[in-house]
Amino acid sequence: MVTGAAAGTGRAIALRLAAEGATVVVADVDAAGGRETVERIGTRGGRARFVRADMMRDDDVAAMIAGAGGALRVLVNNAGGGGHVAPHFPDATPAELNGLLRSPIVDFNAGSLIMRRGKMATHVYLLLSGTVEQIVPGLEAPLNVVSGALLGGQALTGTGMLTDSWRAASPVRAMRIGLGAMRAFLRHGNRLDRWQARWEEIAFLRMTWLFGERIALIEQDRLVQALQPVQIAAGAPIASLAGSLCLVRRGALEVSYSPQIVEAVVAGGFINEHTVLGRDGPAWQARASEDSTIAWIAGEALRRLPVVMWKMLESNDRRRCAFELGVSRARKG
Repeated sequence: MVTGAAAGTGRAIALRLAAEGATVVVADVDAAGGRETVERIGTRGGRARFVRADMMRDDDVAAMIAGAGGALRVLVNNAGGGGHVAPHFPDATPAELNGLLRSPIVDFNAGSLIMRRGKMATHVYLLLSGTVEQIVPGLEAPLNVVSGALLGGQALTGTGMLTDSWRAASPVRAMRIGLGAMRAFLRHGNRLDRWQARWEEIAFLRMTWLFGERIALIEQDRLVQALQPVQIAAGAPIASLAGSLCLVRRGALEVSYSPQIVEAVVAGGFINEHTVLGRDGPAWQARASEDSTIAWIAGEALRRLPVVMWKMLESNDRRRCAFELGVSRARKG
């Protein structure tokens, strides 16, 4: 099995393995390119088949491995990047790229405090190996951060003041990059503006009851990417979107379950969780109490987060009980 085999290096590896007599599973998110690789192998007398899989999705990866059956003997983890992928920083100069790559590599012993909350950051750290604990105020337990994460990334926005702390949970190796150099680099293609906008959304999620507890930064970043914001004028109705959660980003909603049962949902609150959970729920009608912004989040982006699913269950149970109690009182009245 060769991942990322739709083009470039992955395709070359797949062709060579097939030429050596292997039956090759070509895995890639690019279906057209993957099938072309299979065709090229076939025209040369080899054996291959294509499996579409996105390496960023756990369910795709699990299905890809399961589909190979017990015959899988060699796995080439090639997916990610390559010459066929457009460069992320096409206008960056070689000097700027080299400047980042020449940033010093530093080591930390287990237990060392890498960055401290309340301090002005002068650097950010690209985690190369090891595990780091991110200590977030208000959380009972730290969040685990793994290789590839940018420690202190919040300092790239605003004044550079750190709101969290980072501590090495194991021996750690990281690249120390100057804050000014990183900001200058991210300004290419307006990426610094996008980083700041994304961090503002992450900061908002961290302040909510549903998403603020025991969710790693990388998962919060995935949630931000899954947000589908919608502007709603005061008084405008909101229709349910099956299988998606409705999160109030700004403003407030008036949600009616019956003439007697009305709920006010403000920023940070949510509705429609029962459709994500696959449960029957009381029908609701909603309108914006004021000019508001809501964000729809597809269920598949939430099901990978057990703590979020449990909280939605808890909230849905409370709503169902309130609805049933309201109906009972209305009948007695």
